[in-house]
Amino acid sequence: MSTDPNAQQYWHVRAKITGHDGLPIVGAVLELKNKTRGCRKEAKTGADGLCFIRNILAVNHETYDIKVSAENYLTGTGKIMFPPLALYVIELSRDPRVAVKELMVQAECLYLGGDYAGAILKYEEMLSFDLASAVAELGCGLCELGLGNHDAAQRHMEKAIALARAAPDPKTETAALEYLGDLMVRRLDLDKALEYFFAALKLGYERTDALAVKAGDILVLQKNPAQALFYYKKALSLNPSLEIDLAGKIGDLSAAGITDMMPTQAEPAAAPQHKEPIISDYGYDEKLRKLLSLAASYCQKLEHAAFRYFCIEDVVEETSPGWPYARKNTYRFDFQIVGGKKRIVEKRKLIMENGQKANDANTTQRTIFQSHLKYYAPIDLLAAANQGRYYYWILKEESIAGVPCIVVGIEARAANPGKQPLEGEAAISTQDGSVLSIQVAQDSIEGLAERLQIAREQGFDNVLIQDKHWFEKEMKGLRFPSRSEMREVYLFDRMKTLHYTVAYSYSAYTFFDVRITGIGIGKNRSKKKSDHGKK
Repeated sequence: MSTDPNAQQYWHVRAKITGHDGLPIVGAVLELKNKTRGCRKEAKTGADGLCFIRNILAVNHETYDIKVSAENYLTGTGKIMFPPLALYVIELSRDPRVAVKELMVQAECLYLGGDYAGAILKYEEMLSFDLASAVAELGCGLCELGLGNHDAAQRHMEKAIALARAAPDPKTETAALEYLGDLMVRRLDLDKALEYFFAALKLGYERTDALAVKAGDILVLQKNPAQALFYYKKALSLNPSLEIDLAGKIGDLSAAGITDMMPTQAEPAAAPQHKEPIISDYGYDEKLRKLLSLAASYCQKLEHAAFRYFCIEDVVEETSPGWPYARKNTYRFDFQIVGGKKRIVEKRKLIMENGQKANDANTTQRTIFQSHLKYYAPIDLLAAANQGRYYYWILKEESIAGVPCIVVGIEARAANPGKQPLEGEAAISTQDGSVLSIQVAQDSIEGLAERLQIAREQGFDNVLIQDKHWFEKEMKGLRFPSRSEMREVYLFDRMKTLHYTVAYSYSAYTFFDVRITGIGIGKNRSKKKSDHGKK
Protein backbone atom coordinates (compact mmCIF):
# COMPACT_ATOMS: atom_id res chain seq x y z
CA MET A 1 0.00 0.00 0.00
CA SER A 2 1.40 3.42 -0.99
CA THR A 3 2.61 5.88 1.68
CA ASP A 4 1.51 8.81 -0.50
CA PRO A 5 -1.76 10.08 1.02
CA ASN A 6 -2.92 11.25 -2.41
CA ALA A 7 -2.17 8.02 -4.21
CA GLN A 8 -5.00 5.90 -5.55
CA GLN A 9 -5.55 2.71 -3.60
CA TYR A 10 -7.89 -0.28 -3.63
CA TRP A 11 -10.13 -0.53 -0.61
CA HIS A 12 -12.69 -3.02 0.70
CA VAL A 13 -16.07 -2.09 2.20
CA ARG A 14 -17.79 -4.33 4.73
CA ALA A 15 -21.33 -3.61 5.96
CA LYS A 16 -24.05 -5.14 8.09
CA ILE A 17 -27.65 -4.31 7.17
CA THR A 18 -30.29 -4.55 9.91
CA GLY A 19 -33.75 -3.33 10.75
CA HIS A 20 -34.37 -0.95 13.64
CA ASP A 21 -34.91 -4.01 15.82
CA GLY A 22 -31.25 -4.98 15.22
CA LEU A 23 -32.13 -8.17 13.35
CA PRO A 24 -30.18 -8.82 10.11
CA ILE A 25 -31.91 -8.26 6.78
CA VAL A 26 -31.35 -11.11 4.35
CA GLY A 27 -31.04 -10.27 0.66
CA ALA A 28 -30.46 -6.51 1.11
CA VAL A 29 -28.49 -4.94 -1.74
CA LEU A 30 -25.62 -2.55 -1.01
CA GLU A 31 -24.58 -0.40 -3.97
CA LEU A 32 -21.56 1.92 -4.23
CA LYS A 33 -21.30 4.39 -7.08
CA ASN A 34 -18.87 7.09 -8.20
CA LYS A 35 -20.10 8.96 -11.28
CA THR A 36 -16.75 10.66 -11.87
CA ARG A 37 -14.94 7.35 -12.11
CA GLY A 38 -17.85 5.61 -13.82
CA CYS A 39 -17.65 2.98 -11.11
CA ARG A 40 -20.57 0.97 -9.73
CA LYS A 41 -20.34 -2.09 -7.47
CA GLU A 42 -22.90 -3.96 -5.40
CA ALA A 43 -23.20 -6.88 -3.01
CA LYS A 44 -26.07 -8.76 -1.36
CA THR A 45 -26.36 -9.68 2.31
CA GLY A 46 -26.50 -13.24 3.57
CA ALA A 47 -28.31 -14.74 6.54
CA ASP A 48 -26.12 -12.75 8.96
CA GLY A 49 -26.93 -9.43 7.21
CA LEU A 50 -23.30 -9.00 6.17
CA CYS A 51 -21.99 -8.06 2.73
CA PHE A 52 -18.55 -7.29 1.31
CA ILE A 53 -17.42 -5.23 -1.70
CA ARG A 54 -13.79 -5.63 -2.77
CA ASN A 55 -11.31 -3.56 -4.75
CA ILE A 56 -12.83 -0.09 -4.78
CA LEU A 57 -10.39 2.41 -6.28
CA ALA A 58 -10.22 5.72 -4.37
CA VAL A 59 -7.87 8.30 -2.88
CA ASN A 60 -8.00 9.61 0.68
CA HIS A 61 -11.12 11.76 1.37
CA GLU A 62 -12.79 10.71 -1.87
CA THR A 63 -16.51 9.99 -1.51
CA TYR A 64 -18.79 7.36 -3.05
CA ASP A 65 -22.59 7.39 -3.13
CA ILE A 66 -24.12 4.53 -1.15
CA LYS A 67 -27.58 3.03 -1.63
CA VAL A 68 -29.12 0.21 0.40
CA SER A 69 -32.38 -1.46 -0.63
CA ALA A 70 -34.36 -4.45 0.61
CA GLU A 71 -37.83 -5.85 0.08
CA ASN A 72 -40.40 -4.40 2.53
CA TYR A 73 -37.94 -1.70 3.67
CA LEU A 74 -37.45 1.91 2.64
CA THR A 75 -34.33 2.52 0.56
CA GLY A 76 -31.46 4.23 2.39
CA THR A 77 -29.02 6.58 0.66
CA GLY A 78 -25.92 8.54 1.69
CA LYS A 79 -22.20 8.91 1.14
CA ILE A 80 -19.08 7.25 2.52
CA MET A 81 -15.59 8.73 2.56
CA PHE A 82 -12.38 6.78 2.05
CA PRO A 83 -10.57 5.29 3.79
CA PRO A 84 -13.64 3.33 4.92
CA LEU A 85 -14.58 2.19 8.40
CA ALA A 86 -13.82 -1.38 9.38
CA LEU A 87 -17.57 -2.12 9.43
CA TYR A 88 -20.59 -0.03 8.48
CA VAL A 89 -23.76 -0.90 10.41
CA ILE A 90 -26.72 0.38 8.42
CA GLU A 91 -30.28 0.37 9.73
CA LEU A 92 -33.23 0.43 7.33
CA SER A 93 -36.73 1.61 8.16
CA ARG A 94 -39.56 -0.81 7.47
CA ASP A 95 -41.77 0.27 4.57
CA PRO A 96 -44.92 1.62 6.29
CA ARG A 97 -47.08 0.52 3.37
CA VAL A 98 -46.43 -3.10 4.24
CA ALA A 99 -47.56 -2.64 7.84
CA VAL A 100 -50.67 -0.74 6.82
CA LYS A 101 -51.67 -3.30 4.19
CA GLU A 102 -51.34 -6.06 6.78
CA LEU A 103 -53.50 -4.10 9.23
CA MET A 104 -56.07 -3.37 6.52
CA VAL A 105 -56.40 -7.07 5.63
CA GLN A 106 -56.79 -7.96 9.31
CA ALA A 107 -59.38 -5.20 9.85
CA GLU A 108 -61.44 -6.23 6.82
CA CYS A 109 -61.43 -9.89 7.88
CA LEU A 110 -62.64 -8.95 11.37
CA TYR A 111 -65.33 -6.68 9.91
CA LEU A 112 -66.63 -9.35 7.52
CA GLY A 113 -66.66 -11.81 10.42
CA GLY A 114 -68.86 -9.47 12.46
CA ASP A 115 -66.15 -8.58 15.01
CA TYR A 116 -66.68 -4.82 14.69
CA ALA A 117 -64.92 -3.93 17.94
CA GLY A 118 -61.83 -5.92 16.91
CA ALA A 119 -61.83 -4.32 13.46
CA ILE A 120 -61.99 -0.84 15.03
CA LEU A 121 -58.79 -1.59 16.97
CA LYS A 122 -56.99 -2.47 13.71
CA TYR A 123 -58.30 0.63 11.92
CA GLU A 124 -57.24 2.81 14.87
CA GLU A 125 -53.76 1.27 14.71
CA MET A 126 -53.65 2.30 11.04
CA LEU A 127 -54.61 5.83 12.07
CA SER A 128 -51.79 5.94 14.63
CA PHE A 129 -49.33 5.61 11.76
CA ASP A 130 -50.99 8.48 9.86
CA LEU A 131 -51.44 6.18 6.89
CA ALA A 132 -54.50 5.61 4.72
CA SER A 133 -56.33 7.84 7.20
CA ALA A 134 -59.41 8.40 5.05
CA VAL A 135 -59.76 4.66 4.45
CA ALA A 136 -59.27 3.91 8.16
CA GLU A 137 -61.79 6.55 9.24
CA LEU A 138 -64.29 5.08 6.77
CA GLY A 139 -63.63 1.61 8.21
CA CYS A 140 -64.17 2.87 11.76
CA GLY A 141 -67.43 4.46 10.64
CA LEU A 142 -68.70 1.23 9.11
CA CYS A 143 -67.82 -0.69 12.27
CA GLU A 144 -69.63 1.85 14.44
CA LEU A 145 -72.64 1.48 12.16
CA GLY A 146 -72.48 -2.27 12.71
CA LEU A 147 -72.43 -1.68 16.47
CA GLY A 148 -75.39 0.70 16.23
CA ASN A 149 -73.37 3.74 17.33
CA HIS A 150 -74.75 6.18 14.79
CA ASP A 151 -73.26 9.38 16.22
CA ALA A 152 -69.76 7.88 16.30
CA ALA A 153 -70.28 6.50 12.79
CA GLN A 154 -71.22 9.96 11.52
CA ARG A 155 -68.13 11.55 13.08
CA HIS A 156 -65.81 9.00 11.44
CA MET A 157 -67.53 9.37 8.05
CA GLU A 158 -67.23 13.16 8.17
CA LYS A 159 -63.52 12.87 9.01
CA ALA A 160 -63.10 10.41 6.12
CA ILE A 161 -64.69 12.90 3.71
CA ALA A 162 -62.41 15.75 4.86
CA LEU A 163 -59.27 13.60 4.60
CA ALA A 164 -60.30 12.16 1.24
CA ARG A 165 -60.84 15.64 -0.19
CA ALA A 166 -57.42 16.74 1.03
CA ALA A 167 -55.65 13.69 -0.48
CA PRO A 168 -57.59 13.73 -2.93
CA ASP A 169 -59.21 10.27 -2.84
CA PRO A 170 -62.56 10.38 -4.72
CA LYS A 171 -63.20 6.66 -4.20
CA THR A 172 -63.18 6.92 -0.40
CA GLU A 173 -65.01 10.26 -0.48
CA THR A 174 -67.79 8.77 -2.63
CA ALA A 175 -68.17 5.77 -0.32
CA ALA A 176 -68.29 7.92 2.83
CA LEU A 177 -70.87 10.27 1.30
CA GLU A 178 -73.08 7.35 0.30
CA TYR A 179 -72.87 5.72 3.73
CA LEU A 180 -73.67 9.05 5.38
CA GLY A 181 -76.67 9.38 3.07
CA ASP A 182 -77.85 5.92 4.10
CA LEU A 183 -77.43 6.87 7.78
CA MET A 184 -79.50 10.02 7.28
CA VAL A 185 -82.25 7.92 5.69
CA ARG A 186 -82.31 5.75 8.83
CA ARG A 187 -82.70 8.93 10.87
CA LEU A 188 -85.47 10.12 8.51
CA ASP A 189 -83.47 13.27 7.70
CA LEU A 190 -84.29 13.06 4.00
CA ASP A 191 -83.03 16.52 3.08
CA LYS A 192 -79.59 15.75 4.49
CA ALA A 193 -79.56 12.31 2.89
CA LEU A 194 -80.33 13.86 -0.49
CA GLU A 195 -77.52 16.37 0.02
CA TYR A 196 -75.00 13.56 0.59
CA PHE A 197 -76.23 11.49 -2.37
CA PHE A 198 -76.05 14.52 -4.69
CA ALA A 199 -72.50 15.30 -3.49
CA ALA A 200 -71.45 11.71 -4.25
CA LEU A 201 -73.16 11.86 -7.66
CA LYS A 202 -71.31 15.05 -8.52
CA LEU A 203 -67.96 13.33 -7.96
CA GLY A 204 -68.97 10.88 -10.69
CA TYR A 205 -66.43 8.33 -9.50
CA GLU A 206 -68.41 5.09 -9.09
CA ARG A 207 -71.86 3.69 -8.17
CA THR A 208 -73.49 6.67 -9.87
CA ASP A 209 -76.36 4.42 -11.00
CA ALA A 210 -77.09 3.24 -7.43
CA LEU A 211 -76.80 6.80 -6.12
CA ALA A 212 -79.26 8.06 -8.74
CA VAL A 213 -81.77 5.36 -7.67
CA LYS A 214 -81.38 6.36 -4.01
CA ALA A 215 -81.91 10.01 -4.90
CA GLY A 216 -85.04 9.06 -6.85
CA ASP A 217 -86.42 7.04 -3.93
CA ILE A 218 -86.02 10.00 -1.57
CA LEU A 219 -87.64 12.40 -4.04
CA VAL A 220 -90.67 10.07 -4.23
CA LEU A 221 -90.96 10.19 -0.43
CA GLN A 222 -90.69 13.99 -0.60
CA LYS A 223 -93.59 14.00 -3.08
CA ASN A 224 -91.44 15.26 -5.92
CA PRO A 225 -92.27 12.62 -8.56
CA ALA A 226 -91.09 14.60 -11.60
CA GLN A 227 -87.54 14.91 -10.29
CA ALA A 228 -87.68 11.32 -9.02
CA LEU A 229 -88.46 10.15 -12.53
CA PHE A 230 -85.53 12.19 -13.83
CA TYR A 231 -83.12 10.30 -11.52
CA TYR A 232 -84.61 6.88 -12.25
CA LYS A 233 -84.09 7.52 -15.97
CA LYS A 234 -80.60 8.81 -15.26
CA ALA A 235 -79.79 5.57 -13.40
CA LEU A 236 -81.13 3.52 -16.31
CA SER A 237 -79.01 5.47 -18.81
CA LEU A 238 -75.93 4.84 -16.64
CA ASN A 239 -76.69 1.13 -16.20
CA PRO A 240 -79.14 -0.43 -18.72
CA SER A 241 -79.11 -3.68 -16.74
CA LEU A 242 -81.35 -1.92 -14.18
CA GLU A 243 -84.25 -1.99 -16.64
CA ILE A 244 -86.09 -4.80 -14.85
CA ASP A 245 -85.48 -3.34 -11.36
CA LEU A 246 -86.65 0.14 -12.37
CA ALA A 247 -89.50 -0.93 -14.66
CA GLY A 248 -92.07 -0.74 -11.86
CA LYS A 249 -90.90 2.62 -10.50
CA ILE A 250 -90.66 4.31 -13.90
CA GLY A 251 -93.89 2.63 -15.10
CA ASP A 252 -95.93 3.73 -12.07
CA LEU A 253 -94.81 7.36 -12.36
CA SER A 254 -95.35 7.46 -16.13
CA ALA A 255 -98.80 5.83 -15.79
CA ALA A 256 -99.74 8.60 -13.34
CA GLY A 257 -99.00 11.15 -16.04
CA ILE A 258 -95.71 12.31 -14.51
CA THR A 259 -93.04 13.65 -16.85
CA ASP A 260 -89.46 13.87 -15.70
CA MET A 261 -88.16 17.31 -14.76
CA MET A 262 -84.63 18.58 -14.34
CA PRO A 263 -83.91 19.27 -10.65
CA THR A 264 -84.26 22.91 -9.59
CA GLN A 265 -81.99 22.85 -6.53
CA ALA A 266 -80.61 19.40 -5.99
CA GLU A 267 -77.14 18.69 -7.33
CA PRO A 268 -74.47 21.24 -6.41
CA ALA A 269 -72.48 22.88 -9.16
CA ALA A 270 -69.02 21.55 -9.81
CA ALA A 271 -66.25 23.48 -8.12
CA PRO A 272 -64.31 25.67 -10.57
CA GLN A 273 -60.93 24.34 -11.58
CA HIS A 274 -59.41 27.82 -11.33
CA LYS A 275 -60.08 30.05 -8.34
CA GLU A 276 -61.56 33.31 -9.58
CA PRO A 277 -61.41 36.54 -7.58
CA ILE A 278 -64.59 38.09 -6.23
CA ILE A 279 -65.31 40.86 -8.72
CA SER A 280 -67.77 43.76 -8.72
CA ASP A 281 -68.41 46.18 -11.57
CA TYR A 282 -65.31 48.19 -10.66
CA GLY A 283 -62.91 45.43 -9.55
CA TYR A 284 -62.70 43.38 -6.37
CA ASP A 285 -65.66 43.47 -4.03
CA GLU A 286 -65.56 46.25 -1.45
CA LYS A 287 -64.46 44.05 1.47
CA LEU A 288 -61.51 42.60 -0.42
CA ARG A 289 -60.62 45.93 -2.03
CA LYS A 290 -60.32 47.65 1.37
CA LEU A 291 -58.27 44.77 2.74
CA LEU A 292 -55.82 44.89 -0.20
CA SER A 293 -55.51 48.67 0.22
CA LEU A 294 -54.61 48.23 3.90
CA ALA A 295 -52.11 45.50 3.00
CA ALA A 296 -50.49 47.74 0.37
CA SER A 297 -50.02 50.49 2.97
CA TYR A 298 -48.43 48.02 5.37
CA CYS A 299 -46.11 46.76 2.63
CA GLN A 300 -45.02 50.36 2.01
CA LYS A 301 -43.83 50.50 5.63
CA LEU A 302 -42.02 47.18 5.18
CA GLU A 303 -40.18 48.47 2.12
CA HIS A 304 -38.82 51.39 4.14
CA ALA A 305 -38.08 49.46 7.33
CA ALA A 306 -34.66 48.71 8.77
CA PHE A 307 -34.06 46.70 11.91
CA ARG A 308 -31.53 44.76 13.92
CA TYR A 309 -32.41 42.42 16.78
CA PHE A 310 -31.53 39.26 18.67
CA CYS A 311 -33.78 36.38 19.68
CA ILE A 312 -33.66 32.71 20.64
CA GLU A 313 -34.46 30.23 17.86
CA ASP A 314 -35.65 26.76 18.91
CA VAL A 315 -35.83 24.03 16.26
CA VAL A 316 -37.46 20.60 16.55
CA GLU A 317 -36.91 18.20 13.63
CA GLU A 318 -38.59 14.78 13.37
CA THR A 319 -38.34 12.03 10.74
CA SER A 320 -41.05 9.35 10.60
CA PRO A 321 -42.85 10.75 13.68
CA GLY A 322 -45.15 8.25 15.37
CA TRP A 323 -43.16 5.22 14.23
CA PRO A 324 -41.00 3.13 16.58
CA TYR A 325 -37.88 4.16 14.65
CA ALA A 326 -38.70 7.88 14.59
CA ARG A 327 -35.71 10.20 14.80
CA LYS A 328 -35.80 13.57 16.54
CA ASN A 329 -33.27 16.39 16.79
CA THR A 330 -33.52 19.63 18.74
CA TYR A 331 -31.41 22.74 18.37
CA ARG A 332 -31.27 26.12 20.11
CA PHE A 333 -29.53 29.11 18.58
CA ASP A 334 -28.67 32.64 19.58
CA PHE A 335 -30.05 34.32 16.48
CA GLN A 336 -29.17 37.77 15.16
CA ILE A 337 -31.20 39.30 12.32
CA VAL A 338 -30.37 42.43 10.36
CA GLY A 339 -32.84 43.71 7.76
CA GLY A 340 -33.06 46.61 5.39
CA LYS A 341 -33.62 47.42 1.72
CA LYS A 342 -35.63 44.17 1.36
CA ARG A 343 -32.64 42.04 2.39
CA ILE A 344 -32.18 39.84 5.46
CA VAL A 345 -28.86 38.78 6.99
CA GLU A 346 -29.09 35.89 9.48
CA LYS A 347 -26.35 34.97 11.95
CA ARG A 348 -26.62 31.96 14.27
CA LYS A 349 -24.68 30.65 17.26
CA LEU A 350 -25.56 27.10 18.32
CA ILE A 351 -25.93 26.99 22.11
CA MET A 352 -27.70 23.63 22.58
CA GLU A 353 -28.08 20.43 20.54
CA ASN A 354 -30.31 17.53 21.59
CA GLY A 355 -30.36 18.74 25.19
CA GLN A 356 -26.58 19.15 25.42
CA LYS A 357 -24.85 22.52 25.72
CA ALA A 358 -22.94 23.66 22.64
CA ASN A 359 -20.85 26.64 21.59
CA ASP A 360 -20.61 26.85 17.81
CA ALA A 361 -20.42 30.43 16.52
CA ASN A 362 -21.37 31.45 12.97
CA THR A 363 -23.02 28.09 12.34
CA THR A 364 -25.56 27.13 9.68
CA GLN A 365 -28.92 25.38 9.95
CA ARG A 366 -28.62 21.63 10.38
CA THR A 367 -32.07 20.44 9.33
CA ILE A 368 -33.17 18.76 6.08
CA PHE A 369 -35.58 21.61 5.35
CA GLN A 370 -34.13 25.00 6.16
CA SER A 371 -36.35 27.96 7.00
CA HIS A 372 -35.42 31.46 5.93
CA LEU A 373 -37.35 34.34 7.43
CA LYS A 374 -40.23 35.48 5.22
CA TYR A 375 -40.18 38.98 6.66
CA TYR A 376 -40.34 40.70 3.25
CA ALA A 377 -42.63 38.11 1.60
CA PRO A 378 -45.75 40.32 2.07
CA ILE A 379 -44.17 42.84 -0.32
CA ASP A 380 -43.90 40.26 -3.10
CA LEU A 381 -47.50 39.17 -2.55
CA LEU A 382 -49.37 42.33 -1.59
CA ALA A 383 -47.44 45.55 -2.38
CA ALA A 384 -49.40 47.99 -4.54
CA ALA A 385 -46.89 47.60 -7.38
CA ASN A 386 -47.32 43.81 -7.33
CA GLN A 387 -51.08 43.43 -6.86
CA GLY A 388 -51.67 43.56 -10.62
CA ARG A 389 -49.67 40.35 -10.96
CA TYR A 390 -51.97 38.26 -8.77
CA TYR A 391 -55.52 37.03 -8.36
CA TYR A 392 -56.91 37.35 -4.82
CA TRP A 393 -59.94 35.73 -3.20
CA ILE A 394 -61.25 35.49 0.36
CA LEU A 395 -60.95 32.04 1.96
CA LYS A 396 -62.07 32.55 5.56
CA GLU A 397 -61.92 34.76 8.63
CA GLU A 398 -59.88 33.86 11.70
CA SER A 399 -58.11 35.34 14.70
CA ILE A 400 -54.33 35.05 15.17
CA ALA A 401 -52.78 36.18 18.45
CA GLY A 402 -56.04 38.00 19.20
CA VAL A 403 -55.92 39.96 15.94
CA PRO A 404 -58.93 39.60 13.58
CA CYS A 405 -57.76 38.52 10.14
CA ILE A 406 -59.07 37.59 6.72
CA VAL A 407 -57.23 34.75 4.98
CA VAL A 408 -56.74 35.49 1.28
CA GLY A 409 -55.76 33.07 -1.47
CA ILE A 410 -53.07 34.39 -3.81
CA GLU A 411 -52.32 33.04 -7.28
CA ALA A 412 -50.13 34.50 -10.03
CA ARG A 413 -52.02 35.72 -13.09
CA ALA A 414 -49.27 34.52 -15.42
CA ALA A 415 -46.27 32.24 -15.20
CA ASN A 416 -42.83 33.77 -14.85
CA PRO A 417 -40.46 31.95 -17.25
CA GLY A 418 -37.50 30.52 -15.42
CA LYS A 419 -38.80 31.32 -11.94
CA GLN A 420 -41.76 30.00 -9.96
CA PRO A 421 -43.65 32.99 -8.49
CA LEU A 422 -44.43 33.10 -4.79
CA GLU A 423 -48.05 32.00 -4.26
CA GLY A 424 -50.16 30.72 -1.38
CA GLU A 425 -52.33 32.16 1.40
CA ALA A 426 -51.91 35.19 3.65
CA ALA A 427 -53.78 36.10 6.84
CA ILE A 428 -54.20 39.90 6.74
CA SER A 429 -55.18 42.00 9.75
CA THR A 430 -58.47 43.83 9.21
CA GLN A 431 -57.15 46.55 11.55
CA ASP A 432 -53.92 47.68 9.90
CA GLY A 433 -53.27 45.38 6.90
CA SER A 434 -50.29 43.69 8.54
CA VAL A 435 -49.69 40.04 7.63
CA LEU A 436 -49.87 37.55 10.51
CA SER A 437 -49.26 34.35 8.56
CA ILE A 438 -48.22 33.13 5.14
CA GLN A 439 -48.66 29.60 3.83
CA VAL A 440 -46.45 29.06 0.79
CA ALA A 441 -48.04 27.10 -2.07
CA GLN A 442 -46.24 23.82 -2.71
CA ASP A 443 -45.19 24.75 -6.24
CA SER A 444 -43.41 27.83 -4.80
CA ILE A 445 -41.24 25.81 -2.40
CA GLU A 446 -37.58 25.65 -3.35
CA GLY A 447 -36.20 22.14 -3.74
CA LEU A 448 -39.61 20.56 -4.45
CA ALA A 449 -38.28 18.56 -7.43
CA GLU A 450 -35.48 17.09 -5.33
CA ARG A 451 -37.87 16.09 -2.53
CA LEU A 452 -40.21 14.46 -5.07
CA GLN A 453 -37.30 12.50 -6.53
CA ILE A 454 -36.29 11.23 -3.08
CA ALA A 455 -39.89 10.14 -2.38
CA ARG A 456 -40.07 8.26 -5.68
CA GLU A 457 -36.75 6.55 -4.99
CA GLN A 458 -38.42 5.26 -1.82
CA GLY A 459 -41.27 3.86 -3.95
CA PHE A 460 -43.89 6.55 -3.25
CA ASP A 461 -45.99 8.28 -5.92
CA ASN A 462 -45.95 11.86 -4.75
CA VAL A 463 -45.14 14.24 -1.92
CA LEU A 464 -47.18 16.95 -0.19
CA ILE A 465 -45.28 19.74 1.57
CA GLN A 466 -46.80 22.36 3.86
CA ASP A 467 -44.70 25.46 4.54
CA LYS A 468 -46.30 28.01 6.89
CA HIS A 469 -44.90 31.05 8.70
CA TRP A 470 -46.45 33.18 11.46
CA PHE A 471 -45.67 36.83 12.33
CA GLU A 472 -47.20 37.30 15.78
CA LYS A 473 -44.50 39.55 17.32
CA GLU A 474 -45.31 43.25 16.85
CA MET A 475 -42.86 46.12 17.27
CA LYS A 476 -43.54 49.71 16.20
CA GLY A 477 -46.26 48.69 13.76
CA LEU A 478 -44.14 45.99 12.12
CA ARG A 479 -44.65 42.24 12.40
CA PHE A 480 -41.73 39.90 13.04
CA PRO A 481 -41.47 36.09 12.65
CA SER A 482 -42.73 34.13 15.67
CA ARG A 483 -42.80 30.54 14.36
CA SER A 484 -42.64 28.40 11.22
CA GLU A 485 -43.59 24.83 10.39
CA MET A 486 -42.84 22.52 7.51
CA ARG A 487 -44.50 19.11 7.03
CA GLU A 488 -43.69 16.56 4.34
CA VAL A 489 -46.18 13.77 3.59
CA TYR A 490 -45.48 10.84 1.24
CA LEU A 491 -48.34 9.50 -0.88
CA PHE A 492 -48.84 6.06 -2.37
CA ASP A 493 -52.12 5.04 -3.99
CA ARG A 494 -54.71 5.82 -1.27
CA MET A 495 -52.19 5.78 1.56
CA LYS A 496 -50.08 8.51 3.05
CA THR A 497 -47.39 8.79 5.72
CA LEU A 498 -46.08 11.82 7.57
CA HIS A 499 -42.43 11.53 6.66
CA TYR A 500 -40.86 14.66 8.11
CA THR A 501 -41.63 17.75 10.20
CA VAL A 502 -39.57 20.69 11.39
CA ALA A 503 -40.84 23.48 13.64
CA TYR A 504 -39.12 26.78 14.39
CA SER A 505 -40.11 29.06 17.26
CA TYR A 506 -38.67 32.45 18.25
CA SER A 507 -38.60 34.00 21.72
CA ALA A 508 -36.69 36.37 24.03
CA TYR A 509 -36.62 39.16 21.43
CA THR A 510 -34.19 42.00 22.13
CA PHE A 511 -34.72 44.87 19.70
CA PHE A 512 -31.72 47.10 19.17
CA ASP A 513 -32.94 49.20 16.27
CA VAL A 514 -36.27 49.44 14.43
CA ARG A 515 -36.76 52.31 11.97
CA ILE A 516 -39.27 53.27 9.26
CA THR A 517 -38.16 56.17 7.09
CA GLY A 518 -38.80 57.96 3.83
CA ILE A 519 -42.49 57.26 3.07
CA GLY A 520 -43.87 60.72 3.60
CA ILE A 521 -45.02 60.18 7.17
CA GLY A 522 -41.97 61.52 8.93
CA LYS A 523 -39.17 59.55 10.47
CA ASN A 524 -39.54 57.19 13.35
CA ARG A 525 -36.39 58.14 15.21
CA SER A 526 -35.92 55.12 17.42
CA LYS A 527 -32.95 54.93 19.71
CA LYS A 528 -30.12 52.96 18.25
CA LYS A 529 -29.91 50.91 21.42
CA SER A 530 -32.97 49.54 23.13
CA ASP A 531 -33.67 49.91 26.80
CA HIS A 532 -32.87 46.23 27.18
CA GLY A 533 -29.17 46.92 26.77
CA LYS A 534 -26.68 44.74 25.01
CA LYS A 535 -27.18 41.06 24.38
